[in-house]
Amino acid sequence: MENMHLRRVRTMPRHSQSLTMAPYSSVSLVEQLEDRILCHEKTTAALVEHAFRIKDDIVNSLQKMQNKGGGDRLARLFLEEHIRNITAIVKQLNRDIEVLQEQIRARDNISYGTNSALKTLEMRQLSGLGDLRGRVARPHY
Repeated sequence: MENMHLRRVRTMPRHSQSLTMAPYSSVSLVEQLEDRILCHEKTTAALVEHAFRIKDDIVNSLQKMQNKGGGDRLARLFLEEHIRNITAIVKQLNRDIEVLQEQIRARDNISYGTNSALKTLEMRQLSGLGDLRGRVARPHY
């Protein structure tokens, strides 16, 4: 335990940042997960922005068609395209969430295994120390 390096890691968004201590060896994994989450958030924001631009295009086209009259078919096509885009965004978000949940579960399992191994090692050390104390306390004739 004497070489155990500890480092602060960001565990929450910056607006409500909470600093915790984590073993140095798990920091790189945590940082990788945070980087992936940030990347997914950027992708999600871009997809949502694109969907809203499409919606605005649909609204503008519908207004133009209503002024000209007879835009039902075009409106339906725009609406179907918008629905397909929103559906694709939601599916991608669901896949991203599932991947992140699996990575978090894997990280938690690794942490649990590490903690179990450390507890076992600590128990062995305590047992060894108790044995040594017993030997030292007994007189040897």
